[in-house]
Amino acid sequence: MFSCTGLARTTRLRARRLSRSSFPIYFWSVLLESSVMKREKRLTKRERKTIEGAPAPKKDAPHIHCVECGRHIDPAEFTRSPINANFIRCAHGTKYASCSGCVVGARARLATHDRTGKPVEIAPAWH
Repeated sequence: MFSCTGLARTTRLRARRLSRSSFPIYFWSVLLESSVMKREKRLTKRERKTIEGAPAPKKDAPHIHCVECGRHIDPAEFTRSPINANFIRCAHGTKYASCSGCVVGARARLATHDRTGKPVEIAPAWH
């Protein structure tokens, strides 16, 4: 007849053989499952921006000040008649705002900027 120790020993050997021989099968099955379950592709920042569209306009309009006197200029002053403000350009092509009365002084500041290469001396802003 069978003894308890012999049966236990046979079961242990079978379990050891099974675990050793099934390791490659288990390993490949996990490897194949991980290749099937790949992470979903994410959009790039550029693609997200094109889908979302252009950003909403800001609530506050940009503050525009005269280069010469520093007075706050509303954007409507550039278009309504009579025109109360102008944009003038330096030699590099950068646009600067100026009151209609300050154009001569603003052009002098830009000429100094063009001649020396230093930043434009902008008057302190006031409202």
